Amino acid sequence: MILDGEQRGESASSVIGEDYHAFCDDVLEEIPRLTAGQKVMLCIRDACGAVSVLALLYGGLYLALAAGYEDLNAVGPAYIEVTLGKLLQFVIIPCSNRYNTADYL
Repeated sequence: MILDGEQRGESASSVIGEDYHAFCDDVLEEIPRLTAGQKVMLCIRDACGAVSVLALLYGGLYLALAAGYEDLNAVGPAYIEVTLGKLLQFVIIPCSNRYNTADYL
């Protein structure tokens, strides 16, 4: 709106008014809020993305180590050590990402 007003030769205060806080509050009130179900679905979506990225990282690390042996069968089965740090990664990353997306949609 401000860019369109500038193209017409108007100032920002003439486009949105003198009280820009009230203007921003009015805009935020018009945005529909997410329901609890939508927030849960967004959290699941974000968690699946984070888990897939972490799985690719761990899988890529295994393949990189296996490539050093020049034979994937020489490495043995791919065991992933489950530690408290890795479990926290699988919890903290999706939860921190949830607040970046769900609260602003």
